[in-house]
Amino acid sequence: MQIIQNGASGYLLKNASVEELNQCMENAMRGDIAFSKEVIEIIAKPSLNDLKGSPKFTKREKQILQLIAQGKTTAQIADELFLSPLTVETHRQNMMQKLDVKNAIELINTATERLLI
Repeated sequence: MQIIQNGASGYLLKNASVEELNQCMENAMRGDIAFSKEVIEIIAKPSLNDLKGSPKFTKREKQILQLIAQGKTTAQIADELFLSPLTVETHRQNMMQKLDVKNAIELINTATERLLI
């Protein structure tokens, strides 16, 4: 799924048949998408995250998320919660991964949209 999000217009598994390979190459030369049958089946299935709905945050993650939303730095959060800065960063990374975002701004925006804070 990540390759599609990054703009790929084709992907074949290494076990694709010669016929499927030829068909996908023809599709690609026409500018169409070129995914093998098995890849299309994988794409069509909802992901586990889609089925689960919003991700679940731990109590500590929610605390840290609130403090991030208040504009506090990692060092400030660590001091306030009596944690190491590395622990705070680990929680931040875990939350970003759960929400599939790349930075703290996206984390706060997405968490707000999903009513997590």
